[in-house]
Amino acid sequence: MFSFQSVSARDVVSGGLATGGEVRSVLNDRQPKALDDVGVDEHLGDQIPLDLNFLASNGDMLKLKEIFRGDRPVILSLNYSGCPMLCNLQLTGLMKGLSKVDWEIGNQFRVVSISIDPRESPEKAAETRQKYLQEYGRPAGVDGLFFLTGNQNAIDRITRSIGFKYHYVTDRKEYAHTAVAVLCSPEGRIVRYLYGIEQDPRTLKLSLVEASEGKVGAPFERILLYCFHYDAKAGRYGPAALNLMKLGGFFMTAVLSLWLTWHWRHSKPSSPTAKSGSTTGNANTAVSATTGLL
Repeated sequence: MFSFQSVSARDVVSGGLATGGEVRSVLNDRQPKALDDVGVDEHLGDQIPLDLNFLASNGDMLKLKEIFRGDRPVILSLNYSGCPMLCNLQLTGLMKGLSKVDWEIGNQFRVVSISIDPRESPEKAAETRQKYLQEYGRPAGVDGLFFLTGNQNAIDRITRSIGFKYHYVTDRKEYAHTAVAVLCSPEGRIVRYLYGIEQDPRTLKLSLVEASEGKVGAPFERILLYCFHYDAKAGRYGPAALNLMKLGGFFMTAVLSLWLTWHWRHSKPSSPTAKSGSTTGNANTAVSATTGLL
């Protein structure tokens, strides 16, 4: 199996997984010819076609717009049940990562795996779906996890819209493809690509908050999203120093303003009237004392 961990086809080696540096060393900056047209051309911000028809794992015909309903973000993945290695590793890593996220499939977001093999049956997809439900290990909403199959035309349209490049290797009878999960907005716009076979729960959560366009995430989570920008090379969110400095400056200004307000209110001088009354009283006392002496 041609295993893929990054956007570059050079980070692929036949028969096992490896890091980009290890693969480049093994291949001496060369790659198998079978991988020349495998990879991802990111289409960030593009709308995926929601008019496409696929078969759900229960055999029902389903349009993508019935999944992308405008109410929840969607994690979209391209796989196939007959994959001997990579799809299993990728989906296992994705579901394990999601099992550690406090949001739940079906409640705050949906997950869709579309088979790139037009020969795959809904029955096979149903078996695969059940496997990863068990991997998830948590209750998932009935309408939250989808494993879809379809004809070649529908597959071609969805893969082109995402920029997912793959091909069938005839002599191996398997597909060369990339391990990638695509974060989509509730309306079906591409927000983020997450590469690799392991997904960090924090990265997944922040990506879902981003994909939801702030409709689901709590204010604190939006602050986290502000403080952590997505590093495409590292494949995860990292601290954005400038944003942290801006946020720190904002809090410092707010604290200073509160302290100055408190200090001003508690150090106000006595009113002129009080001062006048006090002066008059002191004068009368002095006059009385003088009169007594006289």
